[in-house]
Amino acid sequence: MSLLSEKELIELHAMAKRMSGVIKVCDRKHLLTTYESCFVGTEAVEWLQTTGAADSEKTALALGNQLLEAGFIHHVLNEHKLENKALFYRFHLNPHEVPQIGRKVIPMLVPTCQEQERWAEIADSQKRAVELKERVKELAAEKESLQTANYLLKNGHS
Repeated sequence: MSLLSEKELIELHAMAKRMSGVIKVCDRKHLLTTYESCFVGTEAVEWLQTTGAADSEKTALALGNQLLEAGFIHHVLNEHKLENKALFYRFHLNPHEVPQIGRKVIPMLVPTCQEQERWAEIADSQKRAVELKERVKELAAEKESLQTANYLLKNGHS
């Protein structure tokens, strides 16, 4: 672990705080275990690169691991450094709180972010289906009106 200056710690904390406002943090499942309030390593690496904080995956991993060494992020089980993999990590931005390690027992009725996204997709699909049914009714009524007008024109009614 390298020793960081106070300035470097302040900059890393600011970066971790910015990252925590953008990267999706939510409850995630792996096998039968739900981990509360975490993000995925691949998303952190991607964020570091797309924001210009790092110009390559290697640099992003090095910077991310500085965040980890400084204590601003950690693997949910403290078993991994930051990796560009679907591993779960948490932010730890308040030095006065003990970081949560492991999983918190969460009732099975609390949806994970993946489940919430899927439910949103289903709700959108259902909304589109209702809109399409309404549009079909409108078109059917318009067709009937046009057929009536066509009949009247053909039979000399103006």
